[in-house]
Amino acid sequence: MTESRGCGGNFTPEEYASAFRRYTSWVPHYGIDLQFIGSGPNGSNLDWTHRFFVEIYSAPVYHSTNFTGWSVHYYSSIVTRNKSRDWKSEKGGALQFDSVDWYELLYESSRIEQIIQDQWTVMGQYDGMHRVKLVVDEYDPLYREGTELAPNPHSWTADNNSRCAFYRADSGHLQSQRREGEPPTY
Repeated sequence: MTESRGCGGNFTPEEYASAFRRYTSWVPHYGIDLQFIGSGPNGSNLDWTHRFFVEIYSAPVYHSTNFTGWSVHYYSSIVTRNKSRDWKSEKGGALQFDSVDWYELLYESSRIEQIIQDQWTVMGQYDGMHRVKLVVDEYDPLYREGTELAPNPHSWTADNNSRCAFYRADSGHLQSQRREGEPPTY
């Protein structure tokens, strides 16, 4: 399963936990040590994470040692100086921006720290040994469609430009500052 909501079928956490449990219990291993990563919430939806983990660890108890990752997605797209919270109009331009837009994007990128900490804390309530690791596997700024260097009508508008590189480097720097015992993230 790729995504539990949006493009993946708009599951409730309980429906997804049931499907995840069924799939990971049934899939043939053929002698391969398969590792499964659950598709977690978009951003900081802690209720979604709670409800999934309650369901996956409820009776009958789920004993899969192959459930090793919990995915979180976070897109920074609100780069309109907080003038809008609408998914389509909130995105700023990929190539046309000023210094205020830079700072707003950096502020949005810093939110990943709290998202990681909050998700890790919730996961620990159900998996105290943290056998399931946190994975941030979709993480980028999104820009208004049609403002990229080479617009593509068949893709999200995450562009590889200098702001994206700085965004990722800044977040990576924050992660490299973690002490041992703090949640792994990437």
